[in-house]
Amino acid sequence: LLRAIILPNMVVDGIATETARQAAWEAVEPVMYQQGQNIVVAGEGRIRENQIAMLNTLGLLSDNSIDVAMYLGASALAMVILSLMAIALAVFCKPLFSDVKRLLIIYLVIISTLALGLLSKSLELIYLAPLIFPFMLLTVTLGVLPAIIAGSASTLISVLMMVTGTTSANQDMVNLLIMGLVSGSLTGIMLHKKYQRSFILFSGGVASLVSFVIVLAIGLMTSMSIKQTFNKALWAMAGTAINALLCMSVQPVAESLFNLPTPMRLLDLTNPNHPLMRRLLMEAPGTYHHSIIIANLAEASAEAIGANPLLARAGAYFHDIGKL
Repeated sequence: LLRAIILPNMVVDGIATETARQAAWEAVEPVMYQQGQNIVVAGEGRIRENQIAMLNTLGLLSDNSIDVAMYLGASALAMVILSLMAIALAVFCKPLFSDVKRLLIIYLVIISTLALGLLSKSLELIYLAPLIFPFMLLTVTLGVLPAIIAGSASTLISVLMMVTGTTSANQDMVNLLIMGLVSGSLTGIMLHKKYQRSFILFSGGVASLVSFVIVLAIGLMTSMSIKQTFNKALWAMAGTAINALLCMSVQPVAESLFNLPTPMRLLDLTNPNHPLMRRLLMEAPGTYHHSIIIANLAEASAEAIGANPLLARAGAYFHDIGKL
């Protein structure tokens, strides 16, 4: 009976409802997060849906999805940097670019640098990353120009790989980038035509001071906390010093493994106390003195024509060693 006699006296107006909904939507102030502002603060209660969405958009949540766009962008950027490095080596270092063994050394050093950079990132000690290492090792093994070219490329890729996009991370990116390029280039210039292994430590000490000053100066320019800036500068200083020690330990291995006639290895060979030279002096003194005179002539000739004087001297020392 009621169903028969009771009729609806209110009907939903779809157009009016949608209009009211749109007006309510427009009346809501948008929630804006400024760079450096906390999205979620510990202890503030349950995390809201919009906070989860914001964190997910920034790629800060560890879920099962893969950020394909990020990996594509990173891969494209790395390819551009490596291609530019290859072009620079082909233009400015033609003999090296046609030498597979020396190219292999460059790429092995870059891969090692990136791997150690990932390790420092996982330990949350990014200022210990070996950004200066390629500059130092490649200078003492291949020369200053390929070292600066390859070291700059590895620094760019390493910094982009280790640092993500918060305000603090942006500050770290600037610190690491400038510190790596400036201190690395400085060590390459200082080690150019310096043949003593101990000079690696000296250049590493100078670069450590420069890294400290760079990080401290950038922190003061950006009005960061003095305590935080000083701590980062100390870590940068320690990281650069570790780079020098790493270079000293790896260099002899690289020279022996790839049979490189580096200046430091040639100095070891031309040492008068070399066992073979001592034996030559004792068993064939005439041949020994003849070899010394030939070495002096060969070294002077090599310097005159722009050849490698140390390589000429080493070859002259041992050219008659068969007379033993």
